[in-house]
Amino acid sequence: MKILPTGTSIYRGGGCKTHMAFFAVDPRVARMYGSLCSYKTIRPVKLFVITHNSLQKVFKFLSKNTRLLLSFVFGTGIKRTNQEITLKRLTGNSPLVKSFIKKGERLSVTELDLIAMAAFSKEYLNKYGFDGVYMPRKKSKFHKGIFHTELYISKPGILKRVSSKRGIKPKSYTRKSYIIKSIPNLFLEYTKNTKSLLKPYPSQFVMFLGGGMAVKLYLEARGIKSGAPTNDFDFKFALPHVLRSKKQIERYSAIMKRIMFRHVSGFIRFLKRRGINASMEFKEIEGVPLDRPGGGDSALRKKVYKVYNYTIVMPSGKRHELIDTSLVVVPKITRRHISLKWSRKFGLPIQTLTHLWKDTLYVLAGSFVVDTIKLRNPINGPKKEKGIKNAIRAGHLSYLVPRRYNLKNLVSLSRQLVTNVIIRNKKLGEFHSEKIIRRLRHLDRSRAQR
Repeated sequence: MKILPTGTSIYRGGGCKTHMAFFAVDPRVARMYGSLCSYKTIRPVKLFVITHNSLQKVFKFLSKNTRLLLSFVFGTGIKRTNQEITLKRLTGNSPLVKSFIKKGERLSVTELDLIAMAAFSKEYLNKYGFDGVYMPRKKSKFHKGIFHTELYISKPGILKRVSSKRGIKPKSYTRKSYIIKSIPNLFLEYTKNTKSLLKPYPSQFVMFLGGGMAVKLYLEARGIKSGAPTNDFDFKFALPHVLRSKKQIERYSAIMKRIMFRHVSGFIRFLKRRGINASMEFKEIEGVPLDRPGGGDSALRKKVYKVYNYTIVMPSGKRHELIDTSLVVVPKITRRHISLKWSRKFGLPIQTLTHLWKDTLYVLAGSFVVDTIKLRNPINGPKKEKGIKNAIRAGHLSYLVPRRYNLKNLVSLSRQLVTNVIIRNKKLGEFHSEKIIRRLRHLDRSRAQR
């Protein structure tokens, strides 16, 4: 155990989070990661010191998945070659270490570090009164011989940010490139101020933001860097029942189009008031797997009837595909699926944590066993980069979702599936995915019968 006294200075580069994040004791190290943020502790901070011996002593308190993650990240109880094989499967990099005898060493992969620390915090650190971990300087062939000293702070209210004049200036950029990168943030600013997407609509729609952006906003609001960047918004216009005719589909699609077209038109005017002479392009997405009318009320899987895309076109000709809207069926959906707390915070309708997690998990598991989304398989799918992002998001959310009696088995299965992705074991991934899909359908069926 290590205690940081009140007033101890620590540093972070590339972002100014105050908890659920990594910190350095040397500002020169923090600068390697980006602009410098400086902090002082406002009370004594109790840290768990990570060594091979200390981890092996606490492994008995941890789940199998958390032990596997920590072993990979810190090299505890495994050989360097095993770490290298897993790293090669994840990134495609050639082996760095050709020894079957050497002990494992520190291997830092940002997304896995974050998932491992979140799991370790929930299963051990928080229960035993620790505020985070202290990772001493370690030898590592994976990181040019040495990996620097690091801290991980897991609890809020410990650090106070102080001014620093030693931060690195951001890289130079043109005004046009800055605008392109800022479009999602400007859209969030506009939407939060108007709040027009929060009102309920009398046409039986339950509208919500889904996909990666919803998870990204939620995780960042909880102090977690998702590690899975996304710049587009995927809005679902959900109906609780199956549509029976093409006429019904066209009627509801027209309402969906009118709502979002009006909102994006307002956003274009918002950009022009800021000197950005952008325009909007609108189109219907063809060729994606779309369901036909009918199908029976007993069909519990989601159905997709129409998808529209809204693209922001800059004066330079650069295009930003900003929004997709989908007319979908989510059986028995009601406004209770929407979180008032987080929707008001973002100015966008966001699902509750449980529904957000189950949607993400369905896409990840479906990429192994559902034909229409196997393209997203994170191991060998043509769009595996999207599957990897889904795995990261599902992993983060699984440590936040409440472990109610009816979800415990699903939480365990989701962590096993994320581990399958990390070690690139497709056979086990398919096995656990089938179990997850069956469990999700059972939960949907139970809800539909209530």
